[in-house]
Amino acid sequence: SPIRIPKEPIVSPRVDVAPLPPVIEPIVSAPVDGIVADEGRDVSSVSDVSAPEVSSLDSSDSAAKSKTVEPAAVPPTSVAPTLVSPVQSVESVQSDSLSEGNPAPVSGAISLVVPSPSPIVVPTPSPTVPMLVEAGSYVLRSDLKKSQAQLEDLGFVVKTRVVKRLTPMYRVFLGPYSDRKKLHLIMAAVRKLGDQPFLHEQGSGQVVVIGSFYLESSVIAWENMYRDAGFEPQVQKVDLMMPHTLLLLDGSQMKHNPQAVLARIQALGFSEAHLVKRESCLHDKSE
Repeated sequence: SPIRIPKEPIVSPRVDVAPLPPVIEPIVSAPVDGIVADEGRDVSSVSDVSAPEVSSLDSSDSAAKSKTVEPAAVPPTSVAPTLVSPVQSVESVQSDSLSEGNPAPVSGAISLVVPSPSPIVVPTPSPTVPMLVEAGSYVLRSDLKKSQAQLEDLGFVVKTRVVKRLTPMYRVFLGPYSDRKKLHLIMAAVRKLGDQPFLHEQGSGQVVVIGSFYLESSVIAWENMYRDAGFEPQVQKVDLMMPHTLLLLDGSQMKHNPQAVLARIQALGFSEAHLVKRESCLHDKSE
């Protein structure tokens, strides 16, 4: 293919090279005619021998050595020169700096993006459920009145509610009897002793129930009474749905700190006291 020569010759930039220092050759004494140096003889004692002067060196050699070396011109080639734009050169410098682990130069103003703080979310307190203290559950009215008076003396607002609960009871009865006539005679004798008996089917016959008692001490007392009357009473433990009266504590003390009220009631001897929800306790039957 034909060789393409650029319009203008490509010349490398001028490089100034410092001149080389002059080379000083060692001075060698020339032999004197007719005199031969012996071993061990002091040559310096010969007055006719003189060393050649430095100025006798060829001046042309010195000039050649001290002359500035001019760079040779680059001959033209067949490849056209590649022009690099300033933008490309800057990008190449930045890429080289990043590849070497150096930070890239930043020109102009620096804008910092500060993240906006996230809003603080305050948890909404859950609504407090109104609570009451159930001080106790009573079957006997005498015990109910005694505890109610004690709590009211302490400044509590006491409310009552009657509910039916499955309760372990002691049943005292006579029998069983299969003869109906004898059943009527036994029931009449029980009424004379002050109780209200009723008949209950059991086994092959019927029994005359004297009563169901909550306290074991009452059971013992009724057994002794009927034995003294000539009967042979029997005792059976059963679970019955019995009416209970609840003592509920309400008022300002319960609104402020129900846990403290509960601890105080338990310390007074109400061992079965516990917290209950107000809505589930106060109904139409409460007083």
